[in-house]
Amino acid sequence: MVLTLLVAFLAVLGYILDYFIDKQKHRNLYKWIAVLGGILSLVVIGVNHLRQEQQIKDWGKSLYKITKQNDSLLSQNDSLEVRMKDVSEKLQPFVQIATRSYPALNEEEALTKLVTDISRTLEQMQPKLTLLTEKTELRKDNNSLFHTIYFFDSQYPVSLRNISIEMKFDGTVLRAEYKINGAFVIEQGSKMLIENDKRGFIFVTGLLTVGNEIVIEVISKKQLNLISKRLSP
Repeated sequence: MVLTLLVAFLAVLGYILDYFIDKQKHRNLYKWIAVLGGILSLVVIGVNHLRQEQQIKDWGKSLYKITKQNDSLLSQNDSLEVRMKDVSEKLQPFVQIATRSYPALNEEEALTKLVTDISRTLEQMQPKLTLLTEKTELRKDNNSLFHTIYFFDSQYPVSLRNISIEMKFDGTVLRAEYKINGAFVIEQGSKMLIENDKRGFIFVTGLLTVGNEIVIEVISKKQLNLISKRLSP
């Protein structure tokens, strides 16, 4: 840009000298201006040529980068298509089962229904400990202490292992006692731990066989309300 302006300035200067000044008296000045203008013109042409070459190189690099990105996207798309085909082939048996089981539904709805039913069945198959709230007992002894008795067993007809019962109340627990009822009882590391604040306990045992139940009796000076419980499994 600067060189272009300088060449233009020399051209204007030459015109001014040619118009206002005698050529014969300033012949050497004209020569120097012409030579300098020619050199600067060549320099401008060379610089512009180099700039154009650099722009072409930059465009080439950008085009190469875009081409590589496009190739990568095409490769990812091909890989995704292969995976989708593989998943579709693996799902085909389930689709056939779903459409046979639910003929009134379209393929997608039938498959969704099948997944829901399988999930529900698997959930029901998992062993779970449950509190039998309908059997909870409350009585008061001759010392005016309250005895609250809780019953637990397996929600499904399966044995349970690594049992943990954690209960918290709105008042102080004096003590808590446990026993396991049933025709065949196996004691595996059973223990009761009263928490530090005396407002709850944790009971653990190793095994509860089918047909057995855990009975926990909580003794307190006043009637307690259960505020939280955590059962496992």
